[in-house]
Amino acid sequence: MTVCKKFRDGAELHMVVAMSDDRLFQNWYSVIEDDAGIQHPSSTAGYFDSLDQAVAMMKKHRPNAKEVFTMTKQIKKDEGIRLADGRMATLSAAQLPDGKFEVMLFTNGPEMEEVDSIQCEYEETALAHFERLKKYYHTPELKGRYKKLAEDLKEAKAYGLDHAGDDDGGTCNFDSATLYLPRWNKEKVEIAAKTAGVGCSVWTSFTKCCFIFSIPGVGQGFRRTKAAEAMHDFLEERGYDAGMYYQMD
Repeated sequence: MTVCKKFRDGAELHMVVAMSDDRLFQNWYSVIEDDAGIQHPSSTAGYFDSLDQAVAMMKKHRPNAKEVFTMTKQIKKDEGIRLADGRMATLSAAQLPDGKFEVMLFTNGPEMEEVDSIQCEYEETALAHFERLKKYYHTPELKGRYKKLAEDLKEAKAYGLDHAGDDDGGTCNFDSATLYLPRWNKEKVEIAAKTAGVGCSVWTSFTKCCFIFSIPGVGQGFRRTKAAEAMHDFLEERGYDAGMYYQMD
């Protein structure tokens, strides 16, 4: 199934969809989304033998609905994306009426907020952007200790920002808090950092491998150091084996 057109009528969302063989079309009215991000129509009409027939029926049944999305040619199957804040979104790639290609990521639900979009001249480039956006934005849901780590890192980030101070003088640096997490899954730790909105890298000190967590945009001098040290104190208080990574730029 492919979404060909979307219409907005106040808070209601309607769609024209192509079935699996792209030769039959169906109208979906008053589409709602469940907790898993799957969309369900309250009612349907069709099947229609052409897109034009489906659109004509849509306009007849919903005369006040405004078209908000048109897909000329889908070049890759839509993929569901879970954003770092937990919202569900759809990643779509299509050829536009002017021949260019567009990759768009938009949230599910009535608001259909655009998260990111890219237009380009060639299909291969669009497909490459599709994979890049998928890797950058998709954040799998965490469970157990990794979910708790994400929550703790998010709170530690806020605590660090609150204690960064106003003076950003001094030497530019990469100072950051570290955690020693033996036998933790590296990929899941990185997802936890992504969910919390902090940077993550690995640092090996002698025989000890630690994860470095940085706060983006906090500063480049004293502010960065103070924020990192406050983040360290917060995580240590939570029971983690926390340390500090100090490096001049």
